[in-house]
Amino acid sequence: MFAVFRLKKVYFALSILLAAQLVLTAFLCFSTLGSSSGAVVDFSVAIDAGHGGIDGGVVGVGGSKESVLNLSYAKALGKAFEERGFGVVYTRKTDAGL
Repeated sequence: MFAVFRLKKVYFALSILLAAQLVLTAFLCFSTLGSSSGAVVDFSVAIDAGHGGIDGGVVGVGGSKESVLNLSYAKALGKAFEERGFGVVYTRKTDAGL
């Protein structure tokens, strides 16, 4: 039981670190290459939302699926890149598998 609780803490910490890295990367891309005026930048970003289809990933205590959350984050991040003139390629745009 203690090992499972400890493992959940590790997963949570890794999730926070990954989210921070994603935000920092997006910020650096926006400030270095993009502009808020919508100018076209010859630079594309690939966004992988991860799990989807039959592999929904982890299900939270409230019933939310990892695949659904990741897809919403990926779409929001892609929209922010597109608004700044970046090309965006998604590995998936729906909750269907690849």
